[in-house]
Amino acid sequence: MTGAGAAFRAELSDLAKHPLVWLGVGGTVAAGWGASGFLDADANAYLRFEIAARFGAGVAAFFLMTLAALSVAADRTRGTTRWVFARPVSRTGIVLGKAGALALFTVLFFGVCVTTAYAIGAPAGFTDIRPGEEALSGFEFGDDAPIEEEFQAATMRRNMWEAAWMLLPALLTVTGLGLAVSCLLRSSAGAVIVGLAMLPPVYFLAEVMGVAERHAHLLPFRAARHLLSQLEVFAEGYSTGDWPEYGVGAWLVASLVALGLPVAGALIFSRLDLTE
Repeated sequence: MTGAGAAFRAELSDLAKHPLVWLGVGGTVAAGWGASGFLDADANAYLRFEIAARFGAGVAAFFLMTLAALSVAADRTRGTTRWVFARPVSRTGIVLGKAGALALFTVLFFGVCVTTAYAIGAPAGFTDIRPGEEALSGFEFGDDAPIEEEFQAATMRRNMWEAAWMLLPALLTVTGLGLAVSCLLRSSAGAVIVGLAMLPPVYFLAEVMGVAERHAHLLPFRAARHLLSQLEVFAEGYSTGDWPEYGVGAWLVASLVALGLPVAGALIFSRLDLTE
């Protein structure tokens, strides 16, 4: 993996100066605040967090896919790969170095998304949720009825942070796919178009493949969406007892799936004919 460190530093420097990065950060914040504006004034903190995180992550995925798709393909478009390979570096090292830099910026986008969602929900208070007087599991609750375990603040906060953490491997998956596409295509414009066209299928991959809900954690984007949608159900107070228990193990599996994509990209790139 000769050259991975140099590629990492160079990509880090390029990304820090890339206007799309900071446009994407601003867009992620704006998407969270904008989406929360459509909620009722009395919406609880968990519902505010859910919608802000979901829309913020969607915008972050768009920009991360674009940046990752440009990472290698842009060098090929400019013809700089010939100059790079004149030095004692390996193709695998270059891709993994770029992957490391992109992963750091993915964590940045994730942090911005979750921090924004938390800031939007915090004023409403992450407290217990008392169901309204609508029927809930066949019973009606008055103002002094005990809070169900699923609606206690400690449980809701745990659900909220589980959903938030699943967004990280989901965003890493997008970045890894973008990098793999970038390694495969020689045109930066083509890589961006193909990468962005892949986002909807990735989002609905579980439905397309017929993957059961209990295996959704194997598909990071699907798992994050499922967790957030469950948080919305709980936050609105319409259902109890069906929260998916993914936990740390599922997060690790999803992360390994996501991190394997840049490695696949490196293997693809190492076998391409770059003499054209």
